[in-house]
Amino acid sequence: MIVVTCCNKAVLHYDALARSCACYGHKLVTLGVGGPWAGHIQKLRLIQRSLPTMPPGEVLLFVDAWDAVLGGDASAIMCRYLASPAGLHGKLLVSGERNCAPDASARLRYAPSADPYPYVNAGAIIGPVTEWTRILSAIRPEALPDDTNDQQAMTDFHLGNPRAIYIDTRATLFQSLYMADGDLRPAAPRTFVNAVTNTHPVIFHGNGRADLLPVLNHLQLSIDTHVGDQYVCDSTKRA
Repeated sequence: MIVVTCCNKAVLHYDALARSCACYGHKLVTLGVGGPWAGHIQKLRLIQRSLPTMPPGEVLLFVDAWDAVLGGDASAIMCRYLASPAGLHGKLLVSGERNCAPDASARLRYAPSADPYPYVNAGAIIGPVTEWTRILSAIRPEALPDDTNDQQAMTDFHLGNPRAIYIDTRATLFQSLYMADGDLRPAAPRTFVNAVTNTHPVIFHGNGRADLLPVLNHLQLSIDTHVGDQYVCDSTKRA
C-alpha cells in the first residue's frame, strides 16, 4: 500500500500526518512540495501525474495533507478496505461525511440513504492504482479550471457514475469529523469506536476545521507544542 498526500509546503497539520504515518509504519509520499499550487484540483492532477510511476497492482491511499491523520498500520487499513464493497469489487472507496459540500444543493441528486455519512468527502480515498488511473482519466483534472474544487469534481463524477466508486457511508475505514460531534468515541488504547455505526475507523479527517486534538491525544501522538495551526507531536510517547 502506498500512502500519498499533496501539498506545496509543510504547514498546518502536515507534521501530525507525517508523524502518524511514521508511528504506524507507513512511508508517506508527498507530491507537489516546492512547486506551484493551482488550487484544490491540483491534488487530483498531482496524483494522476504520479500514477505511471506506481506498480499497477498496488493499492494507493490518498489523504489530505493539512487536516488528516492515520491511526492504524497497513494491515488494519487494508483489512477494512478489502472487506468493504469497494474492496470486494476492486473499486475506489471514498470517505463519506454528513455535510454535502461544497455544493449543498447536490444532496438532491444523491440516492436516498439511511447511513450517517452519505456524501462524498475527497479528503481520503483508497483503491487500486489501476482504478485510480481509470477514474482520473474520466474526470480529466488537467482539463478543469484551476479554481475547481477537487471534492466537487469527485462528487460530479460520482453522481454521474454512481456505480463507479463507493462511499464509506458508515465510517468503516474513514471518519470525517465535521458535524460528527459525539459520533467518535475512545475505545481501547489508541482505538476508536463510532457510536452511531459501531465501526472502528482508523483514518481521521478534520474537515471543516474540525478539531483533531482529541484524536491525536487518544492515539498517543502526544501534543507537546501547539503553535498557531501546527501540531508538533512526540511519537516516542506511543505505547
